[in-house]
Amino acid sequence: MRRPGVIVIAGLAIYSVALGVLPHTSGFWEPTILLTLAVPPAAAAFIALGVAFNGFAAPQARGLAMGLYSTVLFLGLGGGPAAFGIVMERAGYTWGFTACAATGATFAVLVALVTWLPAALVRHRLQPADPLLEGRVGREEPGQGLPGERVDDVEVREGRLGDR
Repeated sequence: MRRPGVIVIAGLAIYSVALGVLPHTSGFWEPTILLTLAVPPAAAAFIALGVAFNGFAAPQARGLAMGLYSTVLFLGLGGGPAAFGIVMERAGYTWGFTACAATGATFAVLVALVTWLPAALVRHRLQPADPLLEGRVGREEPGQGLPGERVDDVEVREGRLGDR
């Protein structure tokens, strides 16, 4: 799939719904079946998020991007239970899981907004502080573009502007 954002949104949404339903289950089999169905989409969301981080970074900065992704992931995995544990102690399990589900749903909405913003807003990536880090000079001059991109209603072919 070309857009990992869709997988991230679906995984977050499914897991958020499962967390919202989880405190209302009873016995052994209800939560087991619920989590068995909800965890694979959440795992796929983590993988798709890693793919997205890797895709957003320039080849020379991919190690840094994956390091930052891992740091944020581990901070979330460590800080989330601590934060929602406090909610559970003070307000009960139902409110703790509801708060966790609401947080996941909020992140799903944020990813959806970033994924489906108009192409004009997200088409141009931020220029690095040093254009040589990306392996090419930035696109400061008018009419420059990447191959396959449209600039001023003309398609760029192999670094040169070409007609349609």
